[in-house]
Amino acid sequence: MLRPISCPFSIRTQFASPYATRWHNRKRFRTMKPDDDLCLCFHVPRRKVEQYIRVQKPRRASELSECFGAGTGCGWCRPFLQRLFESSQPDAEVLPDPDQYQNDRKSYRKQQFNND
Repeated sequence: MLRPISCPFSIRTQFASPYATRWHNRKRFRTMKPDDDLCLCFHVPRRKVEQYIRVQKPRRASELSECFGAGTGCGWCRPFLQRLFESSQPDAEVLPDPDQYQNDRKSYRKQQFNND
């Protein structure tokens, strides 16, 4: 039976760093996928909003609220809904990483409750 060879920590770190860095950068710069929730209050995915824009052809960004209530809860997603509405190519639109998006919303909600 083979036993793993123990390596000093510094050697393991030197060999693991490039791979860990690549993985970290890939995760860090991941864009929002179509099935990720854009409106976190009403769990409306990005795909639904894009499809609504394509099919219903709203005249104003505020009409996106008819898409399952997107943007009518806390208001966090309104700027992102506006960006999707204004973009001519939704796939080219750069949206944040879903994890970062949720964390930023938590901060936004805390600030909103502290101001009340």
